[in-house]
Amino acid sequence: MAKIVSSGKALHSSEYHEKKRQEKHVRSGLYVFVLIIIVVIPVLLLRWEKFRVNNVEVVGTSVVSVNEVKNLTQSVLDEKYLWVVPKDNDLLIPRQAIKDKLLQDLPRLKSVDINLEDTKTLGIQVEERRPLALYCVEAGDFREANNCFFLDEEGFIFAPAPAFSGEVYFIYSGGENTESPVGHSFLNKGDFVDLVDFIKSLNVLGIYAKSFELVLGTTDNKAQYRLYLPDSTPIFWYADEDLSLIRSNIETLIYKEVLSDLETPLDNIEYLDLTLPNKPYWKNK
Repeated sequence: MAKIVSSGKALHSSEYHEKKRQEKHVRSGLYVFVLIIIVVIPVLLLRWEKFRVNNVEVVGTSVVSVNEVKNLTQSVLDEKYLWVVPKDNDLLIPRQAIKDKLLQDLPRLKSVDINLEDTKTLGIQVEERRPLALYCVEAGDFREANNCFFLDEEGFIFAPAPAFSGEVYFIYSGGENTESPVGHSFLNKGDFVDLVDFIKSLNVLGIYAKSFELVLGTTDNKAQYRLYLPDSTPIFWYADEDLSLIRSNIETLIYKEVLSDLETPLDNIEYLDLTLPNKPYWKNK
């Protein structure tokens, strides 16, 4: 083969460069082929209708519309990964995204379980929240309650309530969630559960409260709890007080001190102030 020598180095001939170009084209072809094998074919398979969910079955609803659950679920399934791969492929169902969507858009739902029934059917099992009480906007006295919402055993506010519900349910009010309370909690779960147990425990003492109010921004800048009796008599204390201590103070007043001579516990009392530890104060009507 002929070579041209320049400065002690050999320059390859045109035939050599042509061979290199051909080899480069072959490698490029191989790269494209491998890309098709690795990327394109799997995408085509993932888009194949045979492996895509086209039916959603919903169980467990009572008040929530089945169609609402289906439509929200389908809105997630209609999306795509990287604008190409459909999310309704039975191998790639975004279960958490569907669950988050349903719980966010339908606050009445307490839990959502998602299972693939078969390659074409997605099963949605839901549990709805049950009303324990009402949350009413700016309503300390239960007799003045209006604009009310259902609240469950965890203190979560989940749906508007009809006007007549105030005759049946215990009422909570106050706090920060006064304009659009649905989807918010009245208190954190632990504090609310303790409060519910505390209010129930007063029944043993003959005290049957009707409503409860959380008052923020008092003159001393401390959150205050106010419990209202059937005659609107308030019992109030600071929110950070130990509930067992509050109950003990009430019990002491009823059974051991001046209130014990009343026919009904706390009868004829205008209010009971428990904001000072172990120093209850009340005012007679």
